[in-house]
Amino acid sequence: MPADSTRQPPALDDLLGRHDEDFVRVAYEVLLGRTPESAEIEHWLNLLRSGTLSKIDALIAIRYSPEGRSSDVRIPGLAARRLAKSIESVPIIGFGAQWLRHLLLLPRLARRIRAIESSVTGALYRERELTAHALASLAAQLRRIDEAKAEASDVERSIAEIAGRMRRIDEAKAEASDVARSAAEIAEQMRRIDEAKADVGALAQFDARIESLVRDVTSVEDVLRRWGMVPPNPAVTGARDEFEAFYRGFEDRFRGTREAIGARLAFYLPMLRHVARANPVGSSARFIDLGCGRGELLQLLKENGLAGYGIDQSATMVSLCRSMGVEAFESDALTHLQSLAPDSCAGILAIHMIEHLPYRTALMLFAEALRVLRPGGIAVFETPNPENLIVGACNFHFDPTHVRPLPPDPTRFALESIGFERVTIERLHPGATPEQAEAVEDRIAKLYLTLMLVPQDYALIAYKPSGRERSAEVPAS
Repeated sequence: MPADSTRQPPALDDLLGRHDEDFVRVAYEVLLGRTPESAEIEHWLNLLRSGTLSKIDALIAIRYSPEGRSSDVRIPGLAARRLAKSIESVPIIGFGAQWLRHLLLLPRLARRIRAIESSVTGALYRERELTAHALASLAAQLRRIDEAKAEASDVERSIAEIAGRMRRIDEAKAEASDVARSAAEIAEQMRRIDEAKADVGALAQFDARIESLVRDVTSVEDVLRRWGMVPPNPAVTGARDEFEAFYRGFEDRFRGTREAIGARLAFYLPMLRHVARANPVGSSARFIDLGCGRGELLQLLKENGLAGYGIDQSATMVSLCRSMGVEAFESDALTHLQSLAPDSCAGILAIHMIEHLPYRTALMLFAEALRVLRPGGIAVFETPNPENLIVGACNFHFDPTHVRPLPPDPTRFALESIGFERVTIERLHPGATPEQAEAVEDRIAKLYLTLMLVPQDYALIAYKPSGRERSAEVPAS
Protein backbone atom coordinates (compact mmCIF):
# COMPACT_ATOMS: atom_id res chain seq x y z
CA MET A 1 0.00 0.00 0.00
CA PRO A 2 1.64 3.36 -0.98
CA ALA A 3 2.54 5.67 1.84
CA ASP A 4 0.32 8.70 2.55
CA SER A 5 2.10 11.60 0.78
CA THR A 6 0.65 14.10 3.29
CA ARG A 7 2.04 12.22 6.29
CA GLN A 8 5.21 13.63 7.87
CA PRO A 9 8.04 11.11 7.25
CA PRO A 10 9.43 9.66 10.49
CA ALA A 11 12.88 10.74 11.65
CA LEU A 12 15.59 8.08 11.47
CA ASP A 13 16.87 8.98 14.95
CA ASP A 14 13.34 8.45 16.39
CA LEU A 15 13.31 4.89 15.06
CA LEU A 16 16.86 4.19 16.25
CA GLY A 17 15.92 5.51 19.70
CA ARG A 18 13.60 2.51 20.15
CA HIS A 19 14.93 -0.74 21.59
CA ASP A 20 14.32 -4.50 21.41
CA GLU A 21 10.71 -5.57 20.80
CA ASP A 22 9.46 -1.98 20.80
CA PHE A 23 11.90 -1.18 17.98
CA VAL A 24 10.64 -4.10 15.84
CA ARG A 25 6.97 -3.20 16.38
CA VAL A 26 7.46 0.50 15.57
CA ALA A 27 9.60 -0.34 12.50
CA TYR A 28 6.81 -2.58 11.10
CA GLU A 29 4.11 -0.01 11.87
CA VAL A 30 6.07 2.85 10.23
CA LEU A 31 7.62 1.03 7.26
CA LEU A 32 4.96 -1.62 6.46
CA GLY A 33 1.84 -0.08 8.02
CA ARG A 34 0.99 -3.16 10.07
CA THR A 35 1.73 -4.97 13.34
CA PRO A 36 4.37 -7.73 13.12
CA GLU A 37 3.45 -11.33 13.79
CA SER A 38 5.00 -13.20 16.71
CA ALA A 39 7.31 -15.21 14.46
CA GLU A 40 8.51 -12.02 12.78
CA ILE A 41 9.21 -10.39 16.11
CA GLU A 42 11.15 -13.44 17.30
CA HIS A 43 13.13 -13.54 14.01
CA TRP A 44 14.30 -9.92 14.24
CA LEU A 45 14.97 -10.07 18.00
CA ASN A 46 17.23 -13.10 17.49
CA LEU A 47 19.23 -11.20 14.84
CA LEU A 48 19.46 -8.02 16.91
CA ARG A 49 20.26 -9.65 20.26
CA SER A 50 22.93 -11.90 18.75
CA GLY A 51 24.63 -8.89 17.12
CA THR A 52 24.17 -10.37 13.63
CA LEU A 53 22.37 -7.19 12.55
CA SER A 54 22.39 -3.64 13.85
CA LYS A 55 19.21 -1.61 14.09
CA ILE A 56 20.11 0.34 10.93
CA ASP A 57 20.68 -3.00 9.11
CA ALA A 58 17.24 -4.18 10.22
CA LEU A 59 15.58 -0.93 9.05
CA ILE A 60 17.25 -1.21 5.63
CA ALA A 61 16.20 -4.88 5.28
CA ILE A 62 12.57 -4.14 6.23
CA ARG A 63 12.31 -0.97 4.12
CA TYR A 64 13.78 -2.54 0.98
CA SER A 65 11.99 -5.89 1.24
CA PRO A 66 9.29 -6.45 -1.43
CA GLU A 67 6.61 -5.47 1.09
CA GLY A 68 8.60 -2.42 2.19
CA ARG A 69 9.11 -1.28 -1.42
CA SER A 70 5.38 -1.51 -2.09
CA SER A 71 4.69 0.63 1.02
CA ASP A 72 7.34 3.13 -0.20
CA VAL A 73 7.75 4.91 3.13
CA ARG A 74 10.63 7.37 2.80
CA ILE A 75 12.76 7.93 5.88
CA PRO A 76 15.24 10.81 5.49
CA GLY A 77 18.80 9.51 5.83
CA LEU A 78 17.97 5.79 5.39
CA ALA A 79 18.81 5.73 1.68
CA ALA A 80 22.18 7.33 2.43
CA ARG A 81 22.84 4.67 5.10
CA ARG A 82 21.94 1.97 2.56
CA LEU A 83 24.31 3.50 0.02
CA ALA A 84 27.07 3.59 2.66
CA LYS A 85 26.44 -0.11 3.43
CA SER A 86 26.67 -0.89 -0.30
CA ILE A 87 29.96 0.98 -0.56
CA GLU A 88 31.30 -0.91 2.47
CA SER A 89 30.66 -4.18 0.67
CA VAL A 90 32.96 -3.14 -2.21
CA PRO A 91 36.46 -4.69 -1.82
CA ILE A 92 39.21 -2.29 -0.65
CA ILE A 93 36.98 0.82 -1.02
CA GLY A 94 34.42 -0.65 1.37
CA PHE A 95 37.16 -1.48 3.85
CA GLY A 96 38.30 2.15 3.83
CA ALA A 97 34.71 3.40 4.07
CA GLN A 98 34.04 1.10 7.07
CA TRP A 99 37.19 2.31 8.75
CA LEU A 100 36.29 5.96 8.14
CA ARG A 101 32.69 5.49 9.33
CA HIS A 102 33.84 3.68 12.49
CA LEU A 103 36.38 6.42 13.13
CA LEU A 104 33.74 9.14 12.71
CA LEU A 105 31.37 7.26 15.06
CA LEU A 106 33.93 7.08 17.88
CA PRO A 107 32.95 10.48 19.43
CA ARG A 108 29.28 9.48 19.31
CA LEU A 109 30.01 6.09 20.91
CA ALA A 110 32.10 7.78 23.57
CA ARG A 111 29.19 10.11 24.37
CA ARG A 112 26.84 7.15 24.55
CA ILE A 113 29.18 5.31 26.95
CA ARG A 114 29.40 8.38 29.15
CA ALA A 115 25.58 8.75 29.08
CA ILE A 116 25.11 5.07 29.99
CA GLU A 117 27.65 5.31 32.80
CA SER A 118 25.94 8.46 34.13
CA SER A 119 22.49 6.83 33.89
CA VAL A 120 23.68 3.65 35.64
CA THR A 121 25.44 5.59 38.38
CA GLY A 122 22.35 7.76 38.96
CA ALA A 123 20.08 4.72 39.10
CA LEU A 124 22.36 2.94 41.58
CA TYR A 125 22.52 6.03 43.76
CA ARG A 126 18.73 6.47 43.77
CA GLU A 127 18.09 2.81 44.45
CA ARG A 128 20.59 2.78 47.31
CA GLU A 129 18.84 5.77 48.88
CA LEU A 130 15.45 4.13 48.39
CA THR A 131 16.67 0.85 49.90
CA ALA A 132 18.25 2.58 52.88
CA HIS A 133 15.06 4.55 53.51
CA ALA A 134 12.90 1.42 53.21
CA LEU A 135 15.14 -0.58 55.56
CA ALA A 136 15.18 2.24 58.12
CA SER A 137 11.39 2.48 57.92
CA LEU A 138 11.05 -1.29 58.33
CA ALA A 139 13.35 -1.30 61.36
CA ALA A 140 11.30 1.46 62.92
CA GLN A 141 8.09 -0.44 62.32
CA LEU A 142 9.59 -3.60 63.78
CA ARG A 143 10.56 -1.66 66.88
CA ARG A 144 7.05 -0.35 67.15
CA ILE A 145 5.70 -3.90 66.76
CA ASP A 146 7.91 -5.04 69.63
CA GLU A 147 6.72 -2.12 71.70
CA ALA A 148 3.11 -2.96 70.83
CA LYS A 149 3.59 -6.57 71.98
CA ALA A 150 5.09 -5.42 75.27
CA GLU A 151 2.27 -2.99 75.82
CA ALA A 152 -0.33 -5.68 74.97
CA SER A 153 0.86 -7.69 78.02
CA ASP A 154 -0.17 -4.81 80.22
CA VAL A 155 -3.86 -5.52 80.85
CA GLU A 156 -4.24 -2.17 82.61
CA ARG A 157 -3.78 -0.37 79.28
CA SER A 158 -6.95 0.92 77.80
CA ILE A 159 -8.72 -0.72 74.90
CA ALA A 160 -8.14 2.52 73.00
CA GLU A 161 -4.38 2.24 73.40
CA ILE A 162 -4.48 -1.40 72.25
CA ALA A 163 -6.51 -0.36 69.20
CA GLY A 164 -3.95 2.34 68.47
CA ARG A 165 -1.13 -0.16 68.66
CA MET A 166 -2.97 -2.50 66.29
CA ARG A 167 -3.51 0.35 63.87
CA ARG A 168 0.21 1.09 63.90
CA ILE A 169 0.91 -2.61 63.28
CA ASP A 170 -1.32 -2.46 60.19
CA GLU A 171 0.57 0.60 59.00
CA ALA A 172 3.86 -1.23 59.48
CA LYS A 173 2.52 -4.11 57.40
CA ALA A 174 1.54 -1.69 54.65
CA GLU A 175 5.03 -0.16 54.71
CA ALA A 176 6.54 -3.66 54.60
CA SER A 177 4.50 -4.24 51.43
CA ASP A 178 5.97 -1.01 50.04
CA VAL A 179 9.45 -2.33 50.84
CA ALA A 180 8.63 -5.52 48.91
CA ARG A 181 7.58 -3.45 45.92
CA SER A 182 10.79 -1.40 46.25
CA ALA A 183 12.80 -4.62 46.29
CA ALA A 184 11.12 -5.67 43.02
CA GLU A 185 11.94 -2.29 41.54
CA ILE A 186 15.55 -2.66 42.69
CA ALA A 187 15.72 -6.06 41.00
CA GLU A 188 14.47 -4.49 37.75
CA GLN A 189 17.05 -1.74 38.00
CA MET A 190 19.77 -4.31 38.59
CA ARG A 191 18.63 -6.15 35.46
CA ARG A 192 18.91 -2.91 33.49
CA ILE A 193 22.35 -2.33 34.97
CA ASP A 194 23.40 -5.79 33.79
CA GLU A 195 22.14 -4.94 30.29
CA ALA A 196 24.10 -1.68 30.38
CA LYS A 197 27.21 -3.59 31.40
CA ALA A 198 26.68 -5.88 28.43
CA ASP A 199 26.47 -2.81 26.16
CA VAL A 200 29.72 -1.50 27.65
CA GLY A 201 31.32 -4.87 26.94
CA ALA A 202 30.12 -4.70 23.34
CA LEU A 203 31.60 -1.22 23.02
CA ALA A 204 34.90 -2.49 24.39
CA GLN A 205 34.88 -5.19 21.72
CA PHE A 206 34.14 -2.50 19.11
CA ASP A 207 37.08 -0.41 20.38
CA ALA A 208 39.30 -3.46 20.03
CA ARG A 209 38.06 -3.95 16.49
CA ILE A 210 38.80 -0.28 15.66
CA GLU A 211 42.33 -0.68 17.00
CA SER A 212 42.73 -3.77 14.83
CA LEU A 213 41.47 -1.84 11.80
CA VAL A 214 43.94 0.99 12.50
CA ARG A 215 46.76 -1.54 12.64
CA ASP A 216 45.56 -3.07 9.38
CA VAL A 217 45.38 0.33 7.65
CA THR A 218 48.85 1.22 8.89
CA SER A 219 50.15 -2.08 7.57
CA VAL A 220 48.53 -1.48 4.15
CA GLU A 221 49.95 2.05 4.06
CA ASP A 222 53.43 0.70 4.77
CA VAL A 223 53.07 -1.82 1.93
CA LEU A 224 51.83 0.87 -0.49
CA ARG A 225 54.70 3.14 0.55
CA ARG A 226 57.20 0.34 -0.13
CA TRP A 227 55.62 -0.16 -3.56
CA GLY A 228 55.88 3.59 -4.25
CA MET A 229 52.09 4.03 -4.51
CA VAL A 230 51.98 6.70 -1.76
CA PRO A 231 54.57 9.42 -0.98
CA PRO A 232 57.33 8.58 1.51
CA ASN A 233 56.78 9.57 5.11
CA PRO A 234 58.54 12.96 5.65
CA ALA A 235 59.19 11.95 9.27
CA VAL A 236 61.47 9.15 8.08
CA THR A 237 65.06 10.37 8.18
CA GLY A 238 66.39 11.10 4.71
CA ALA A 239 63.12 10.51 2.80
CA ARG A 240 62.41 14.21 2.36
CA ASP A 241 66.03 15.24 1.84
CA GLU A 242 66.50 12.71 -0.95
CA PHE A 243 63.48 14.00 -2.89
CA GLU A 244 64.45 17.64 -2.40
CA ALA A 245 67.95 16.93 -3.69
CA PHE A 246 66.45 15.16 -6.72
CA TYR A 247 63.97 18.00 -7.40
CA ARG A 248 66.66 20.68 -7.13
CA GLY A 249 68.67 18.89 -9.83
CA PHE A 250 65.49 18.36 -11.88
CA GLU A 251 64.70 22.11 -11.94
CA ASP A 252 68.29 23.03 -12.80
CA ARG A 253 68.10 20.75 -15.84
CA PHE A 254 64.57 21.31 -17.17
CA ARG A 255 63.36 24.74 -15.93
CA GLY A 256 65.99 26.86 -17.62
CA THR A 257 68.83 29.12 -16.49
CA ARG A 258 68.27 31.77 -13.84
CA GLU A 259 68.99 34.47 -16.44
CA ALA A 260 66.40 33.09 -18.88
CA ILE A 261 63.75 32.80 -16.18
CA GLY A 262 64.52 36.30 -14.89
CA ALA A 263 64.12 37.73 -18.40
CA ARG A 264 60.71 36.06 -18.73
CA LEU A 265 59.54 37.33 -15.33
CA ALA A 266 60.43 40.93 -16.25
CA PHE A 267 57.13 40.93 -18.17
CA TYR A 268 55.29 41.49 -14.86
CA LEU A 269 57.40 44.44 -13.61
CA PRO A 270 55.30 47.31 -15.06
CA MET A 271 52.03 46.09 -13.52
CA LEU A 272 53.74 45.31 -10.17
CA ARG A 273 55.27 48.80 -10.06
CA HIS A 274 51.85 50.31 -10.75
CA VAL A 275 50.25 48.37 -7.88
CA ALA A 276 53.16 49.26 -5.54
CA ARG A 277 52.76 52.99 -6.27
CA ALA A 278 49.06 52.76 -5.37
CA ASN A 279 49.86 51.24 -1.96
CA PRO A 280 50.93 53.16 1.13
CA VAL A 281 54.44 52.53 2.40
CA GLY A 282 54.52 49.61 4.84
CA SER A 283 53.86 45.90 5.06
CA SER A 284 50.65 46.17 2.99
CA ALA A 285 52.79 47.10 -0.05
CA ARG A 286 54.65 43.75 0.00
CA PHE A 287 54.37 41.02 -2.62
CA ILE A 288 54.29 37.31 -1.75
CA ASP A 289 55.87 34.79 -4.13
CA LEU A 290 54.13 31.43 -3.51
CA GLY A 291 56.33 28.46 -4.46
CA CYS A 292 59.33 30.78 -4.83
CA GLY A 293 61.68 27.91 -5.82
CA ARG A 294 65.14 29.18 -6.72
CA GLY A 295 64.13 32.80 -6.04
CA GLU A 296 64.38 34.34 -9.54
CA LEU A 297 61.26 36.44 -9.02
CA LEU A 298 62.30 37.52 -5.51
CA GLN A 299 65.68 38.64 -6.86
CA LEU A 300 63.94 40.59 -9.65
CA LEU A 301 61.67 42.33 -7.11
CA LYS A 302 64.66 43.26 -4.96
CA GLU A 303 66.65 44.66 -7.91
CA ASN A 304 63.70 46.87 -8.84
CA GLY A 305 63.02 48.21 -5.33
CA LEU A 306 59.83 46.20 -4.74
CA ALA A 307 59.30 44.66 -1.30
CA GLY A 308 58.45 40.98 -1.15
CA TYR A 309 59.19 37.57 0.31
CA GLY A 310 58.82 33.96 -0.76
CA ILE A 311 57.09 30.83 0.53
CA ASP A 312 58.19 27.29 -0.39
CA GLN A 313 57.75 23.83 1.13
CA SER A 314 61.33 22.87 0.25
CA ALA A 315 63.91 23.67 2.92
CA THR A 316 66.58 23.38 0.22
CA MET A 317 64.95 26.06 -1.95
CA VAL A 318 64.39 28.37 1.04
CA SER A 319 68.03 28.03 2.02
CA LEU A 320 69.10 28.82 -1.56
CA CYS A 321 66.93 31.97 -1.62
CA ARG A 322 68.36 33.19 1.68
CA SER A 323 71.90 32.61 0.44
CA MET A 324 71.13 35.09 -2.38
CA GLY A 325 70.01 37.73 0.14
CA VAL A 326 66.25 37.51 -0.43
CA GLU A 327 63.65 36.77 2.24
CA ALA A 328 61.98 33.33 2.14
CA PHE A 329 60.19 31.02 4.57
CA GLU A 330 59.50 27.29 4.63
CA SER A 331 55.72 26.74 4.70
CA ASP A 332 52.75 25.39 2.78
CA ALA A 333 51.33 28.18 0.58
CA LEU A 334 47.68 27.74 1.60
CA THR A 335 48.54 27.43 5.30
CA HIS A 336 50.60 30.63 5.13
CA LEU A 337 47.83 32.63 3.44
CA GLN A 338 45.32 31.40 6.03
CA SER A 339 47.58 32.79 8.76
CA LEU A 340 47.57 36.34 7.30
CA ALA A 341 45.20 39.17 8.17
CA PRO A 342 42.73 40.43 5.55
CA ASP A 343 43.90 43.27 3.24
CA SER A 344 47.52 42.73 4.32
CA CYS A 345 49.53 42.56 1.07
CA ALA A 346 49.78 44.23 -2.32
CA GLY A 347 50.20 41.19 -4.54
CA ILE A 348 50.10 37.39 -4.65
CA LEU A 349 52.42 35.82 -7.25
CA ALA A 350 52.37 32.11 -8.08
CA ILE A 351 54.63 31.25 -11.02
CA HIS A 352 54.17 27.64 -12.14
CA MET A 353 52.71 26.60 -8.79
CA ILE A 354 48.94 25.98 -9.10
CA GLU A 355 49.43 23.01 -11.46
CA HIS A 356 51.03 21.21 -8.48
CA LEU A 357 47.76 21.41 -6.47
CA PRO A 358 44.56 19.35 -6.42
CA TYR A 359 41.79 21.44 -8.00
CA ARG A 360 39.86 21.99 -4.76
CA THR A 361 43.04 23.13 -3.04
CA ALA A 362 43.69 25.57 -5.91
CA LEU A 363 40.20 27.05 -5.43
CA MET A 364 40.88 27.48 -1.70
CA LEU A 365 44.19 29.17 -2.57
CA PHE A 366 42.39 31.60 -4.91
CA ALA A 367 39.87 32.47 -2.18
CA GLU A 368 42.57 33.04 0.45
CA ALA A 369 44.56 35.20 -2.02
CA LEU A 370 41.50 37.41 -2.55
CA ARG A 371 41.02 37.73 1.23
CA VAL A 372 44.58 38.82 2.08
CA LEU A 373 45.00 41.23 -0.84
CA ARG A 374 44.37 44.88 -0.10
CA PRO A 375 41.68 46.55 -2.30
CA GLY A 376 43.14 47.02 -5.76
CA GLY A 377 45.84 44.39 -5.12
CA ILE A 378 47.06 42.11 -7.90
CA ALA A 379 47.18 38.33 -8.23
CA VAL A 380 49.33 36.61 -10.87
CA PHE A 381 48.99 32.88 -11.57
CA GLU A 382 51.29 31.58 -14.34
CA THR A 383 50.97 27.94 -15.45
CA PRO A 384 51.71 25.70 -18.48
CA ASN A 385 49.35 26.29 -21.40
CA PRO A 386 47.61 23.05 -22.50
CA GLU A 387 46.39 24.86 -25.66
CA ASN A 388 49.89 24.05 -26.93
CA LEU A 389 49.42 20.40 -27.89
CA ILE A 390 53.03 19.45 -27.19
CA VAL A 391 52.90 21.07 -23.76
CA GLY A 392 49.55 19.45 -22.89
CA ALA A 393 50.45 16.01 -24.18
CA CYS A 394 54.14 15.79 -23.28
CA ASN A 395 56.09 18.65 -21.70
CA PHE A 396 53.60 19.18 -18.85
CA HIS A 397 54.30 15.67 -17.65
CA PHE A 398 58.06 16.18 -17.40
CA ASP A 399 57.57 17.33 -13.79
CA PRO A 400 56.52 14.35 -11.62
CA THR A 401 54.87 16.69 -9.10
CA HIS A 402 52.40 18.16 -11.61
CA VAL A 403 48.77 17.17 -10.91
CA ARG A 404 46.82 18.24 -14.01
CA PRO A 405 46.91 20.89 -16.77
CA LEU A 406 44.60 23.87 -16.21
CA PRO A 407 42.95 25.26 -19.39
CA PRO A 408 42.92 29.09 -19.46
CA ASP A 409 39.23 29.99 -19.75
CA PRO A 410 37.87 27.68 -17.00
CA THR A 411 40.62 28.87 -14.66
CA ARG A 412 39.73 32.51 -15.39
CA PHE A 413 36.09 31.66 -14.64
CA ALA A 414 37.15 30.20 -11.27
CA LEU A 415 38.88 33.47 -10.31
CA GLU A 416 35.90 35.57 -11.43
CA SER A 417 33.48 33.33 -9.52
CA ILE A 418 35.50 33.78 -6.33
CA GLY A 419 35.35 37.59 -6.65
CA PHE A 420 38.37 38.79 -8.63
CA GLU A 421 37.79 41.44 -11.28
CA ARG A 422 39.59 42.53 -14.47
CA VAL A 423 40.80 38.96 -14.96
CA THR A 424 42.84 38.72 -18.17
CA ILE A 425 44.71 35.87 -19.85
CA GLU A 426 48.25 36.61 -21.07
CA ARG A 427 49.61 33.86 -23.32
CA LEU A 428 53.39 33.77 -22.98
CA HIS A 429 56.60 32.18 -24.26
CA PRO A 430 55.97 30.70 -27.72
CA GLY A 431 58.37 27.85 -28.43
CA ALA A 432 59.05 28.98 -32.00
CA THR A 433 58.61 31.90 -34.42
CA PRO A 434 56.86 31.88 -37.81
CA GLU A 435 60.20 32.50 -39.43
CA GLN A 436 61.68 29.39 -37.83
CA ALA A 437 58.72 27.30 -38.97
CA GLU A 438 59.04 28.54 -42.56
CA ALA A 439 62.81 28.12 -42.66
CA VAL A 440 62.89 24.33 -42.18
CA GLU A 441 62.13 21.88 -44.96
CA ASP A 442 61.77 18.65 -43.03
CA ARG A 443 58.02 17.96 -42.67
CA ILE A 444 58.24 16.62 -39.12
CA ALA A 445 60.38 19.52 -37.93
CA LYS A 446 58.06 22.02 -39.67
CA LEU A 447 55.00 20.44 -38.00
CA TYR A 448 56.73 20.56 -34.61
CA LEU A 449 57.70 24.23 -34.98
CA THR A 450 54.21 25.09 -36.24
CA LEU A 451 52.66 23.51 -33.15
CA MET A 452 55.16 25.34 -30.94
CA LEU A 453 53.96 28.72 -32.29
CA VAL A 454 51.22 28.42 -29.66
CA PRO A 455 52.52 29.99 -26.38
CA GLN A 456 53.81 27.40 -23.91
CA ASP A 457 52.57 29.25 -20.81
CA TYR A 458 49.81 31.63 -19.85
CA ALA A 459 49.28 33.97 -16.93
CA LEU A 460 46.01 34.98 -15.26
CA ILE A 461 46.24 38.61 -14.12
CA ALA A 462 43.48 39.45 -11.63
CA TYR A 463 42.69 42.28 -9.22
CA LYS A 464 40.80 42.57 -5.96
CA PRO A 465 37.96 45.10 -6.26
CA SER A 466 38.94 48.45 -4.78
CA GLY A 467 36.83 50.28 -2.22
CA ARG A 468 36.05 53.05 -4.69
CA GLU A 469 34.81 50.62 -7.31
CA ARG A 470 32.69 48.69 -4.83
CA SER A 471 31.11 51.85 -3.47
CA ALA A 472 30.45 53.09 -7.03
CA GLU A 473 28.36 49.98 -7.67
CA VAL A 474 26.01 50.84 -4.77
CA PRO A 475 23.24 53.21 -5.93
CA ALA A 476 22.95 56.47 -3.97
CA SER A 477 20.18 56.49 -1.42
